[in-house]
Amino acid sequence: MLNIENFYKSIRIRFFLVGLILLILLIYFFIAFLPLPLPIIVGVDGSWIYAISQASQKQLIFGKDIIFTYGPLGYLIIGATVDQNFFQIILFRWLIYLCLFLVFILRIATIKNHIHQLFICLSILFALFIGTSTDYQILFIFLMILSMDNFLKKCPALLFLLLGAASGFCALTKFTLGIYTFASINLFLLVNFGQSLRKNSKTELVNYLFAIIHFCLAFISTSLIFLYPSRFLFYLNKIIINFFIAGVIGVSVELFQKRIKKQSEAKTIIVARFFNVFRNNLLLPWLVFYIIYSLLLVYTISSNQSPSLIDYLRNSLEISSGYSSAMSLVGKKYQLELAISEFFFILWLIFFLIKEGYLNLSLSLFFVFLLSFKHGFTRQDNHVEIFATIVPLITSLLIIKISRYRYQKIAYCFFVYILAASFFIFPVVKNGTEKLMPYQVIDNLAFLSDIKQLKLKLEKETINELAQVQLPNNVKKMVNGKPIDIIPWEISLAPANQLNWKPRPIFQSYSAYTTALDNINFDSLSKDNRDYLFYQFLAIDGRHPFFDEPKTFYYIFCNYEPSAEIPGFVKTTKLSNIVLLEKRNERRCSPTSFSEISSIGWDSPHSVEASNNETIIRANFKFQYSLVGKIYKTLFRAPRVMMKIDYVDASEKTYRIIPENSENGVIVSHLPKDDNEALSFLRGKLPTRVKSFSFHTNNSLLYTPHIEMSFSSDRLLKK
Repeated sequence: MLNIENFYKSIRIRFFLVGLILLILLIYFFIAFLPLPLPIIVGVDGSWIYAISQASQKQLIFGKDIIFTYGPLGYLIIGATVDQNFFQIILFRWLIYLCLFLVFILRIATIKNHIHQLFICLSILFALFIGTSTDYQILFIFLMILSMDNFLKKCPALLFLLLGAASGFCALTKFTLGIYTFASINLFLLVNFGQSLRKNSKTELVNYLFAIIHFCLAFISTSLIFLYPSRFLFYLNKIIINFFIAGVIGVSVELFQKRIKKQSEAKTIIVARFFNVFRNNLLLPWLVFYIIYSLLLVYTISSNQSPSLIDYLRNSLEISSGYSSAMSLVGKKYQLELAISEFFFILWLIFFLIKEGYLNLSLSLFFVFLLSFKHGFTRQDNHVEIFATIVPLITSLLIIKISRYRYQKIAYCFFVYILAASFFIFPVVKNGTEKLMPYQVIDNLAFLSDIKQLKLKLEKETINELAQVQLPNNVKKMVNGKPIDIIPWEISLAPANQLNWKPRPIFQSYSAYTTALDNINFDSLSKDNRDYLFYQFLAIDGRHPFFDEPKTFYYIFCNYEPSAEIPGFVKTTKLSNIVLLEKRNERRCSPTSFSEISSIGWDSPHSVEASNNETIIRANFKFQYSLVGKIYKTLFRAPRVMMKIDYVDASEKTYRIIPENSENGVIVSHLPKDDNEALSFLRGKLPTRVKSFSFHTNNSLLYTPHIEMSFSSDRLLKK
């Protein structure tokens, strides 16, 4: 008897020790991967990270004053720390991080199979090790909640109301995060609704119908409330008033329904028959409530000119849809091959899951998989991290639903392969390894105990970084307090020099992917002139700088010129090719009678003929996708279009051109090759003329055979 007691006691001690070790490891990992806010950083990415924070601080309207893939709350998940937003950022990111761990523990606790628990642990650890950002931590939370069937079935209407509100909030942080959450959960609910309809289960049918309505209305209502954060109380009051009006009408219908049913015992009158269709006394009042509330919500959204939720959603969709053609980038071939192999393994797992009766979760996770593939491989650089971190979690969430032993063994092999493949797709281990070092954990623990210490550290890093882009005193004195804009992207000049930055809505030139976005920038700059512009002759991905926002740039050329007081390049420690442009008193471009409409085939040169060297010729190019090209672009990415330039001095250059904004008039007669030629051009002294140009692409079958062109010209006026 004593031996048995000692045996059980030793088992309890072992379980206690194992549990204690696991708890210590969990706390260690939690502290090691603690997300920290970013200082202001110089560069392309650092500039937009600062810009979305500054735009929120200045209370600019997203969708109108600022158009970007991140929304008015985007600074919370990735913005740089500026002025008063430090504590907002740190508390939000740490709260999301804590929620991720809590949901992760809950998800583990509801799984009995230890192998499945291990798969979830490895998936989350892998994502943290690579360095998943706050927006994808939020997505992980949604996906894990979506996989907890028993939890969601308890009170679907209320739970999906809360998820809808959270999804609406997500859409205002990052537009694509809103798409991820909104579409995946709606797919889940629609499948449940369809299955309830097929089973003829009226209770489930009503529950999921209300869940869909709750989710969608909560999404829209929350988006409206926080669209303009500084006035969220105003819009919250409107939502409450709409809710109250709809509620009063719903209650009135219920009272009227009860009265009719009492007064018509024979049930022969038309009104009674109508009300008796709804056997559940609460069904009709609730439907009336939803209809009235929806109509009031539509009125509230459409009656507000600014800020406009419609503008925010439309323009965010415009910039997101233009991304796949303008920013497409081919990377390492093996990464794409591994991703495609993962695609087929995921399909196989989904087949297993559908046979198990989990069509709802399968479709939701497959949608997330496809969208992460497009986001990761449209621009195949560090963006593949998105795909690499999401796929192992999707795989593990699919596997935990597979109950047949034969399928499980196959699925386990799939997970091992997918985890390994994801590691090879994005083999960055340095950051994760450094975070696990004891000294880093000790630093993070110190920041947790003293947040002000972290704030001081970030402020010091910001000061050191911005010191690299300090402008000369005479330049700062000249532009002091004057409204300025910065082209193409180095927004860090603004905080470094206390500039009165007044941004174009698409505040980094390379992001004006489409004609519509270029027109928005043109309207902003032409209707509300800036006194000065800081300009750099820079572009990304092999583009010519004049090809970014072509209509806007041509307006700049015609109406601005290098400052007379500072005619040369402005130099800083890190930047040496800045040109200070000032507003001209009069436009220097005079339209001529020259015009031409024609078309050109791929790889066919077209001559550029001008009456004299003082004439600037612009061309509107219309590239059209073939049917296969449209499908290919939607599912993956558009092939790059390259423009080969032959100059009259026998030199040649090849630049990438963006099909979606080239209809806005690209300069083709003079394309400077370097900073000095660009400065000469901006002064009105035109450099070497273009002799001819031609277009080529890796796969011309994705486009129609001919490119339509229309030409116009302007004569350059002298002072």
